[in-house]
Amino acid sequence: DIPTKFVPFSDGELVIPGGPWKRRGRSKKKTKKTTISIRGTGIWDSYFYPVSPFSISRSTSCEKPYYELDLQQIASGLHATLTWTVRAWPYGEFENRQSNITVEDWYVDMRRKAATIVRRYIHPKPWLKIAAQEANPHKNCIAMHVRKTDKTLSGGRMDIDMEKYLKAVMQYLDDDKIIYLATDSSATLDDIQRHWQPSIVERIRTQKQALRSDSSTPTFDQSSHDRTNREVLTDIYAMAKCSVLIHGRSAVSEAVIYINPDIRSVDLDRNIKKTLRKELQDGTWWHDSLQ
Repeated sequence: DIPTKFVPFSDGELVIPGGPWKRRGRSKKKTKKTTISIRGTGIWDSYFYPVSPFSISRSTSCEKPYYELDLQQIASGLHATLTWTVRAWPYGEFENRQSNITVEDWYVDMRRKAATIVRRYIHPKPWLKIAAQEANPHKNCIAMHVRKTDKTLSGGRMDIDMEKYLKAVMQYLDDDKIIYLATDSSATLDDIQRHWQPSIVERIRTQKQALRSDSSTPTFDQSSHDRTNREVLTDIYAMAKCSVLIHGRSAVSEAVIYINPDIRSVDLDRNIKKTLRKELQDGTWWHDSLQ
């Protein structure tokens, strides 16, 4: 495990990109909208407060600059190439130019940047705080995030054996701690019930009525995005209340650390002593997936 506590960025260090030009995709043609409409749920305002005074409901919003980006621009552009974007693990073009630093140093810097952004701009609505408290009312807890379903097909990540989770849990479990388990797989719960000691199983808490998959199909492909968004966010904030996080390589696990930088990260999915060069050589999936 590696330390996750760090000093936030100052205003001068943290660079948040400004407003974009009025362009549509790759076209240089300028466009102007006369109305803006948002339909349905599953959008930012359902879960968080606005990050700025900008409001989609104001008539002046139609005069603001905007961008429409296609998938390629987001995936191989914003997500993988730009130096100021946050990445949950090393997979971008920028990392190729930093290939001699250790994976540990990369994570510390990335989490420092992300935690600062979260602290300043991402503020959950009251319902989310209440849901997280109901899911996990305990402060003396170990968070355990087990990502299964499509994990081995997404991001070159490992499908970690549950025995490794058990060994990690035993290192940090004391007489009073409970275990908050967040998982997208019903098979994970079955495996724990069958193979873990009853004295450990009785300490496990999960989010009630959360959707879980019994196959390799992720939950976000089995129900409405709004439902899966709410359940995942509830798990993230519930896990962030704990002092230890046992996890694999996942954006959900990283989000927990961004919310609570003091949490101890026990990552079962990587070797922190490797350089980024070695890490990227082992993760050629990213460039292959964009072909």
